[in-house]
Amino acid sequence: MIRCSPTYLVLVCAALLGSCADRHGGVEQVPLESMRASAAQATDDMATFLSQVCTYASIEQEGPQLLPQTQALLDVVLQKGQQFGFKARRANGGLVGILEYGSGKEVVGAVVHLDVVPSGDLSQWQHAPFSGDIADGKVFGRGAQDDKGALVGVLWGAKILIDDGMTFTRKLRIILGTKEETSFEDVFGYLAEEPPPDFGIVPDGPFIIRGESGYTDLAYGFPGVGTPADATRDTAVYWQGGTVTNSVPDFSFVVLRSQDPAAARSEIESLITQVKAEFTRGDKVPDLSVVDFATFAADHDVSAVPPGDLVLFSRGLAAHSSVPDLGRNAIVEVALVGARMTQLSANAFRSGFAFVDQKIGVSTDGSGFALNTEKPIPEAANTTASLDLAATVLAADRLDLTINFRVGVANTSAEVREKSGAAAAAYGGTVRNVGTPFDAYYYPDGDPLLDLAIESYREVRGMDPLVLDVGATTYVKAFPNTISYGPVDLTQDGLYFHEVNEQMPIASLTRNAVLFANMLQKMIQSPTALRHG
Repeated sequence: MIRCSPTYLVLVCAALLGSCADRHGGVEQVPLESMRASAAQATDDMATFLSQVCTYASIEQEGPQLLPQTQALLDVVLQKGQQFGFKARRANGGLVGILEYGSGKEVVGAVVHLDVVPSGDLSQWQHAPFSGDIADGKVFGRGAQDDKGALVGVLWGAKILIDDGMTFTRKLRIILGTKEETSFEDVFGYLAEEPPPDFGIVPDGPFIIRGESGYTDLAYGFPGVGTPADATRDTAVYWQGGTVTNSVPDFSFVVLRSQDPAAARSEIESLITQVKAEFTRGDKVPDLSVVDFATFAADHDVSAVPPGDLVLFSRGLAAHSSVPDLGRNAIVEVALVGARMTQLSANAFRSGFAFVDQKIGVSTDGSGFALNTEKPIPEAANTTASLDLAATVLAADRLDLTINFRVGVANTSAEVREKSGAAAAAYGGTVRNVGTPFDAYYYPDGDPLLDLAIESYREVRGMDPLVLDVGATTYVKAFPNTISYGPVDLTQDGLYFHEVNEQMPIASLTRNAVLFANMLQKMIQSPTALRHG
């Protein structure tokens, strides 16, 4: 046995510790090289888990309950977190899942959401939207990017820090939302119960977002959907389009009754040709058709639809409502034809067609409502407008048209409501808010959390990130002192949010685990709390 003095043992132990870990203010750090090795080793597990969570059709609705698919998914994610060493719980009556690790008075948050938007036109998917198929080095499925891909990156990024022994000087809290695509009522209720994290990330977009447009959904109601006493040759009796208020609608149809169906069909076919010629934008050609009601009914569920003689319909191109110019709006295309029909009876539908044709058209900037365009911050996002829902409310004798506005810094949600509501009033319409409106935000150069995100990304990737201002709305608007950080690299992954064939490259899961591990480590070990302003 070799005997050593206590002083010698202390010096030897300190030397050994210093050789095994980097030091930052006396706190152990996980080196980037270790993060990369751990992420590479976990790649197959990450792909398998992303595939699994993509099989859950977590298409939520507003309200205090979760659908069975979302309940089951939340259980799976909480169980996975427990396997990784987290404490798991639920909040807000079960609408929110919580995973926590570490201790400390301050809390670093990572906020993701488990719900997804509907699939849209299934015929356009190369892999079924809830198959979770793995093919060509990618995981396919609704939510693969938005936001289940972010979930995987954050979970495994945190697991790397836990497994490699990083000292947690702050508590890490992963918050799992379930109503992000609808109402935010999940996190609003949660924040009414307990304080938000001191600072953190909301991974729900590209790397890195410094600002988001405001958000407001406005429904314009036009009364009188029945056939008027002084009906002319053609009367619209039903209009439907879209599935959710944050996706450009890819299908819309109008049911028409006519005293002379052959003449009406001939006119509509001529108008379709006219609209195609007038409103084609590059490769975006309106895709309109008119068929008899029986033919349409053979291919679509019309059990709740009043019968008619003809059906005018459009197949649009889905896109995220924050970038509506990337899609083709099926509701708008139907309205462009309807507004040009010469013998259409005066009711709610004719008013709605005229409103859409004259105040919206194929523009996506809200210019028909005289909104401001001079931005106080030149690089900030513009206001956009996407007409996402057309609904005939037979019981209320009303047509509802719902527009999703992404409100730029040059405008406010209140201003958008005032100006667009005045425009609708000229066509006999009224306006009401759907959900909670938000105004825009923008984090300037020198913001401490933005600077940390840029620094962390640069360390991992060896290059500067894109720093974007976008039209999206995420949980950043609900959680103070947070920043949108990933999971998408636009140059490598493509952006498939709310689009068909949503996918995430498996190689990007490996990359993201390192990006999230490094960012979480920096936030947890930051000498000071990071606060905006």
